Amino acid sequence: MNCYDIIVKGGNILTPEPVKEGYVDSIGIKAGKIASLGLIHDIRSKVCLKTKIINAEGTTIIPAFIDAHTHMVDMGFRMGWIDLSGVNKFMDMMTLLSEVASKTPKGQWIIGHSWDESKWKDEPRYPTLKDLDEISRDHPIYLRRIDGHMGVINSLAYEKLKIPHDLPYLVFDEKGKFTGLIKEKAMEYVDAKLKSNQRELIKAVERSHKVAINNGVTAVGEFVTPESLNALNQYFARNFNMYKVTAYFWVEYLDYVLKMGIRTFTRTSKIKIGGVKLMVDGSIGSRTAALREPYKDDPSNKGKLLFTEEELEEIILKAEKADMQVVIHAIGDRAIDTVIDVYKKARKVRELRHRIEHFEMVHEEHIMAVKKLGIVVSMQPNFTANWQQRGGLYERRLGWERAKKMNPYKQIYESGVIMAFGSDNMPFDPLYGIYGAMSHPLVEERLTFEEAVKAYTYYSAVANNSEKYRGSISPGKEADIVMLEGNLVRALPVDVLNTKIRYFLQDGRLSRSL
Repeated sequence: MNCYDIIVKGGNILTPEPVKEGYVDSIGIKAGKIASLGLIHDIRSKVCLKTKIINAEGTTIIPAFIDAHTHMVDMGFRMGWIDLSGVNKFMDMMTLLSEVASKTPKGQWIIGHSWDESKWKDEPRYPTLKDLDEISRDHPIYLRRIDGHMGVINSLAYEKLKIPHDLPYLVFDEKGKFTGLIKEKAMEYVDAKLKSNQRELIKAVERSHKVAINNGVTAVGEFVTPESLNALNQYFARNFNMYKVTAYFWVEYLDYVLKMGIRTFTRTSKIKIGGVKLMVDGSIGSRTAALREPYKDDPSNKGKLLFTEEELEEIILKAEKADMQVVIHAIGDRAIDTVIDVYKKARKVRELRHRIEHFEMVHEEHIMAVKKLGIVVSMQPNFTANWQQRGGLYERRLGWERAKKMNPYKQIYESGVIMAFGSDNMPFDPLYGIYGAMSHPLVEERLTFEEAVKAYTYYSAVANNSEKYRGSISPGKEADIVMLEGNLVRALPVDVLNTKIRYFLQDGRLSRSL
């Protein structure tokens, strides 16, 4: 008898692709794949003693989440650092770090992450070298801002890291004195110094695996170095039930990738090479996103483009010759202008599904252009939940008229542009991202639960060129399924925020259940 391994019955099934069978109330799973969709009375013939029946009544059944834009290894590293995301006062952070310093042997690093001065109620300013030196001059200290585009170090960290005085994106005051603030390229320099240990990289992958399971994430778009990709491969070789990775090399490794002849890994390793990733601007929080008009709270500043059009053209040409997808970070409207202009000159935009990451300060002409060119946009709706609400960081940086129009999800969705969702690990939580997409400050730009789920599943699979085998509940695709508590089809944003995962199936195996 050709039995199913698992049958999921009951619940509200969102595929989210159209289903030929019409109404369905059960899913048959065999050998890690979805074998059939249908009615339970039709599927019962596939039940035998070994078949596991999962009663999903009272749940909403969706494909497992695909996070199109993540930093899993980086997140795993940060889990060993001090989490400052919940600190809502500058002085509370100083007190916390002072307590840590008092318990840490002299000379050992103190590293914190995810501070966000926009949430501090007493002193909403960037910390400085002087502030960290007051905590300790006997410990090297490094604190990364939540957006990953800015950090701050103390004097001992500066010495230990042997930072060149002329390193780009060190921030000096009007007297030419180093403030301790580091941005963009300087951040990359510091991170690379601190993450060079292969054993620690593998530990970071292990920690990220646990987070993925807890959040019902089965596949990610990950940004890698040769070292972090090696760590992923080593850990995956010993752990079959891992999330799948579409890996994008940082642009500085493009020549290395081409020289090594790297194109793609076999799918059996759960890793494939997607292409190359680069950043054309920074972030709004760090005032490094490239804008058409100045920042409201810094009128002399429009941010900065990190590449010229000529440099971008050269990178895209190299990548396209190797049939590699190009993934470009662009947040500010001036950065988006530049990326679209360069993509217009590229030859394989639609074929390779070149992407724009974040795509936040969007105007109508941008939406029309990306649709015409076939550009995929990869957006992070948790940014909306974190910073785009009234009185939030984006309003302070840009003014409300500009801030409220950012991230026009509904316009993009209804235009037919492929819009994938990811977390950028701020935080790594798809349900929080869906909540953000449903909570846009402009009512007309809010997505429904079903629309947001499609962006976090099927469209993310399209963005990573993997929709043929994942991203929807369809016969023949990988049996990666999440069952959420409650009927969420007409849910309010708060319902989504408060729901829980009852079951999580990955490759037809039960990875998590309540």
